[in-house]
Amino acid sequence: MSGAVLAVALALSLAMPTAQAQVQAEARTAADAAVHWEELPRTWGTPGPVTATAYVLMDAETGQILAERQPDLRLVVASTVKVLTVLTALDHVAPDTLITVGAEVQVGGAGVGLDPGEQWLVEDLLEAVVARSGNDAARALAVHVGGSIDGFVRMMRAKADALGLRAPVIEDPSGLDDSNRLSARDLAVITRAALGDDRFRRISQAPLVDLPSLGSVETRNLLLARYAGATGVKTGYTDLAGWCLIGSAQRDGRELIAVILDARTDEDRFTDAERLLDFGFLDHVPAAGPVELRLRTAGGFVDHVLPVPRVWFPAEEPGTIEVAVPIDPTDPSTVTATWQGHPVGQWGADVIPPETPIPAGTGSLGATLTDAMYRSMRAAHRAGLWSAGAPAGR
Repeated sequence: MSGAVLAVALALSLAMPTAQAQVQAEARTAADAAVHWEELPRTWGTPGPVTATAYVLMDAETGQILAERQPDLRLVVASTVKVLTVLTALDHVAPDTLITVGAEVQVGGAGVGLDPGEQWLVEDLLEAVVARSGNDAARALAVHVGGSIDGFVRMMRAKADALGLRAPVIEDPSGLDDSNRLSARDLAVITRAALGDDRFRRISQAPLVDLPSLGSVETRNLLLARYAGATGVKTGYTDLAGWCLIGSAQRDGRELIAVILDARTDEDRFTDAERLLDFGFLDHVPAAGPVELRLRTAGGFVDHVLPVPRVWFPAEEPGTIEVAVPIDPTDPSTVTATWQGHPVGQWGADVIPPETPIPAGTGSLGATLTDAMYRSMRAAHRAGLWSAGAPAGR
């Protein structure tokens, strides 16, 4: 009986989780909604030539990976780490806060001309970090928010952990010293979360920013000017990291994220991102839905149809997706979607204990599933197939 209750509870958490479960599930979903590209059907095609050592193309709504190369290889990522810097800062300080910067802004690499003692709005610093990759601005934010660089790095690590990242190396908020090690998947997950923040989105898609020290200046992200529907996000380069880019774009109600690490040249990082985005937008169609969900009960299986995030197919491979809930799920559990036996997506889900109250508005669903389970148990009992006591004849 316990397996049946857990399976039903898992189905409920997938459909309409409690507020706490939803936060936990969303954090895991960002990291888990991916299947290694080499496991997909060979007929699904590839995005064509891409120069980057590692890349990921992710659907921003669902977290599904549409294309990848060495997605979990941890590499030096240069200034692309600043997406995590900004996302962490936004959790702890309002953009309209006025701060006085200190000696921490005396740093090399890309900068916006900050001098110790100057007063800047946090919003201006955020724009300087994203649009102009200002190492001085990143360090000013870090010291103000975290009390010190080390204190802010601990906050960045906590944010990465909350997003479900698996052991990234985070040592520096600017990326200048090449001490950070993240994967293309890590950066896609971080960017997906960042694009969910309207404050970050506004900054990342601005072709021009107006900074106190420089006036009106263009973003370093040339993708915004050269790719239709581009929405961001961040460039990066050091000699060790190579040419890096996180690019995003919207088209026909979809948004995709392309992470490029260690492209061959400056031009190649933008061409690589454009090729990946075109592959996602032009060569994929949504799965026919809704998916099938099978619930295990004491008397057998009960079929119930529930929506899950869309799954995207190459245009020449239409079909339906099946999602099977584990018979004996653990907490947390990973639910895998399959197409003709091939795994095409994964979602993290919380097992909600049977005593957990069902949120308002989901009572009818909960009653339907629970009633189905107990109807099955009662029918089996009447038929002599199941008993709550000792087995008959003993």
